[in-house]
This record gives sequence, C-alpha cells and structure tokens, in this order.
Amino acid sequence: MHQVSKEHLESVFYYIQDSQKNGFSNQSIVESLKKAGWTEVLVELGFSSVVNIFSEYSQEFLSANVQNVIEINDVQKEYFNGEEKTFALRGIKLQIQKGDFVTIMGPSGSGKSTLMHILGLLDVPSSGHYKFAGREVINLTSSEQAKVRNQKVGFVFQQFNLMPRTTVLDNVLLPTTYKHIPEAKQRAVWIIERVSLLDKMHHKGNQLSGGQIQRVAVARALMMNPEIILADEPTGNLDSVTSEGILSLFKEINENGTTIIMVTHEEHIANHAKRIIRLKDGEIVSDERLLPI
Repeated sequence: MHQVSKEHLESVFYYIQDSQKNGFSNQSIVESLKKAGWTEVLVELGFSSVVNIFSEYSQEFLSANVQNVIEINDVQKEYFNGEEKTFALRGIKLQIQKGDFVTIMGPSGSGKSTLMHILGLLDVPSSGHYKFAGREVINLTSSEQAKVRNQKVGFVFQQFNLMPRTTVLDNVLLPTTYKHIPEAKQRAVWIIERVSLLDKMHHKGNQLSGGQIQRVAVARALMMNPEIILADEPTGNLDSVTSEGILSLFKEINENGTTIIMVTHEEHIANHAKRIIRLKDGEIVSDERLLPI
C-alpha cells in the first residue's frame, strides 16, 4: 500500500476540482494524473477505477471536508393551476452546517413541507441551486438523485410508514433491501438497542405503541448512516410524554454528529433544536440560533 498523507490527497482532489472548473476535460485530467503516478494510488486507496475517480472524489472526499452539508441559493418552487402561478418557495437562501439541529417552522401553506421535500431530493425546485455535501444535485439524473437520497438521507415522517405485519428487525433492515451492507443484521441490532427497543426486536409493527413505532422509524432512518435526518412533524401523532422521548432521542443522535432537520408547527417542539428557521408565504422571515453547533 502506498503511504499517502491526507495533505497529498487534498492536493490531488483540489487539483481535479480546479481543473474541472477551468474547463479541462476528464480525459486530460486523467492523463495528467497518470503522468504523475496518481491514478494507481487512488485506485489502490479504494477509488474503484480511473473513470470513477471523478464521481467518487466529490462524494467520498469533499463530503468529508465540507462544513455546510446543505447549501441552497435562490431556490424557487412554482405551481400552475391553468394560467395562474402560485409560489410555494420564493428565492430561498439557506446554509446548514454538519452537526446542526434545525427546526423549520411556519403556518400551513408557508412552504415548509415543500422545502423539506426539496432538501430530501423528493422534489426539484423550479429554479435555483442546491449543493448537498459540496455536490450540486439539482441537475443530477433521477437515478443519481435516488442514490444520494438512499445513501445520505434518512426520513422520519408523521405517518410512521412501518410495515405492520413485519418485525421491528425486518423494518429496520428494509433500507438494505437493494443495497448490500456488510454485517447489516448486526448493525440493525445495534441501532435497535440504541433506540431502546431491543426487547421488542421480534415484535411486529402492529404490536407496538405509537412511541415505539416512531422509534422504529428513527432506527430505520439511521440504518444507512445518513449525513442528515429529515423529520416531518415526527411528534404530530404522539402524546406529550412520548414526544419528549422522541426529541431526547433526536438530541442524542445529533450529539453523535448526525445533522437533523425537523419540520414542526409547535413552538415547544421547535425549542429543542439548536436553530429555528421560520417561513411565511414561501420566504424565510427569521433565522434564530438557540445553541451552538
């Protein structure tokens, strides 16, 4: 194995990035890397081929070094009813750093769910730019967006979306159905223990309480070790005591480094976050920092 320092890798990857920005083709960049003896080193370090260096470096290297996991700029979302145009989002500019816990608030129709869907690559804006972990994602193909979404984003919804006749363990394993994860079962068991449901692991979804079901949903969201968790009204169907338990779980997950973005319309729920962003009529009207990241 070649002994390569982090500084050397940074130099190579930033060379690739700068060369692309300056209009050099991938072929010419590869030729330069070959002359410098770097392509074999990169492949040996785990980049599967010279061809894939360009798709992999941004995901594996830049995502590990970028501070803003989310950057959106001038994002608009428009809907048409006949000739009538409605704006769901108007020129949204937003940066979210790794490790933050952000609440998005707003009345019905403010655009918070639309923004959440765009952040999770479940919808695309009408215009604007969106960088996820340093990578522009709006112009990716639908399959490329799905790959980012499935590997980098965990979802927790108000409607729990569990399979009721399937065990807790199998529900948590569901994200691995189409992607091989080494020792997936061991990881699932570890996550189930982390959300305090080890004794319910072989129970079916229809045998659990609402709070337990939401904990399973959180565990499933963690299965792929996502960059961010998007939680849309995650306590909406829960009583106050159970809601506090779910929020405590989110805080614990966030303290371990996972970025959490949560939509809610309840002030006391929002105050559990480190930052509160308020929307009205598709625009950000306030952005308040409660706690440091």
